Amino acid sequence: MHDVAYRVTVKGYRKIVELEKVGYIYPGGLRALSNISLSVYEGDRIALVGHNGSGKTTLGKVLAGIYAPTEGKCWKDDSVVCGMVFQDPDDQLFCTSVKDDIAFGLLTEGISPDVAGDRVLETAELFGISNLLDREPHNLSYGQRKLVALASVLVMNPSIVILDEPTAGLDPEYEEKALEILDGYKGTLICISHDLFFLYHLCNRAVVLKQGKIHHDYSMGDLVSHRASLKEHGLDFTYRFYCCGTDFPVKTKTGEKGSEANESLISLRNVGYRYRDGTVALHGISLDVKKGERIGLIGANGAGKSTLALILSGVLKPCGEYFFEGRPVTDKVRGELWKRVGMVFQDPMDQLFCPSCREEVAFGPENMELDGEEVDNRVRWAMNCVNLAGYDDRVPHRLSGGEQRRLVLASVLSMRPEVLILDEPTNNLDPESESELIKILDSLESTLIIISHDLCFLSFLCDRAVVMHRGHIVMDLPFQDFMKHEVESLRLSHYHHHGYRQKCCRTIRELFYSDWIG
Repeated sequence: MHDVAYRVTVKGYRKIVELEKVGYIYPGGLRALSNISLSVYEGDRIALVGHNGSGKTTLGKVLAGIYAPTEGKCWKDDSVVCGMVFQDPDDQLFCTSVKDDIAFGLLTEGISPDVAGDRVLETAELFGISNLLDREPHNLSYGQRKLVALASVLVMNPSIVILDEPTAGLDPEYEEKALEILDGYKGTLICISHDLFFLYHLCNRAVVLKQGKIHHDYSMGDLVSHRASLKEHGLDFTYRFYCCGTDFPVKTKTGEKGSEANESLISLRNVGYRYRDGTVALHGISLDVKKGERIGLIGANGAGKSTLALILSGVLKPCGEYFFEGRPVTDKVRGELWKRVGMVFQDPMDQLFCPSCREEVAFGPENMELDGEEVDNRVRWAMNCVNLAGYDDRVPHRLSGGEQRRLVLASVLSMRPEVLILDEPTNNLDPESESELIKILDSLESTLIIISHDLCFLSFLCDRAVVMHRGHIVMDLPFQDFMKHEVESLRLSHYHHHGYRQKCCRTIRELFYSDWIG
């Protein structure tokens, strides 16, 4: 493979951004970028790719003008207006309603409220979120907030849009909606992602970062045609490209660790939950979880999966009955539940609050009143598990999104929970980290409840599928049966949007080609 002389590809387009020997060093001395030289042309569609911690987000923020380079020069054409959609939607959603968040940028530019209101309605209709306009953003699902953040940037019609992990947390319906909208966007696009399927359909150029430096600058076609290079550069698995449109039998991993015991570790009876803004998130949920089970919790954005997980972990108090080991979960029991039920939230920043990585991982064991030697042993074990050995003194808020996610997992693993709940654990992870995560989770004796849109990931770990839709459980069956026999049911079911069913079927077909599956 060779680097492309990209100026040939964009002949006739003018240069609008140029970086010359740019470097960036965070306060405290951590170097994130070195000697970056990059030209961006009008109409470029650039995939910015590389392993977790390679400097992609930092470079995106330099290009957006959020960070000023500490070294080198950054030139932009006077006509350029950049908009950036951050990895964490909560970093840019702060109003009390969705419509106010989308309108905020327009109003700060001096656009009249009437005109801004019309553009908000038009954008919401384009994104399919008109029904969310009066909702409070913090009560939306993570995927819904991601779509609102994208809408709040695109409504401004910037000349350059920079996207940081735009598909993380999106269900297939929302992912296809985002792809359709971005495909119609006429400006320059720079997309940071590990999702090769998404990038391949959207981008024509791939800039690869490695340890803070530009390692290669390819055409997208050159990049995807070499499997070894894809793995080297931290991209998604190539079998996702070779399986569409085929119908072969599906091979999945059969659950081996589910308990044969009849008694349930967790029982919910007629559980419901209503948020303060009146949104009813769960209706009449009844669920039994046995010790050692591995459950994949599946459903579209807004189906109620995260709300159910927060109830199981004791964070939210529902109406209805919740039993743990046969005992009612009273307020007193709920206060102690954190010692036995660990949860990795969808947004790692919701769980990171200590000044160093070591303190973050030690926080739980120390509050369990373990002795110092046991705390040290648990911290060392958990940090090694997630491949963060040597990160003890690093500042959590300055890690990459993937590194933060691994750190949160370590902080929960160090408590050795009996039940481990993970909400979209593969978000922002490169394939190598995702593979390591599968090995870690597979080695645990804990009961697992995993929320994910990634059926491929779930198939390696889960023995049971629980499917949710609009706050209800609509399917509950062995995971192998779900993967092998439910394709037609998903096609015919009114529970899922057409795009969601399509993606399920496509992902199931992909599994047949995975060399991970025996």
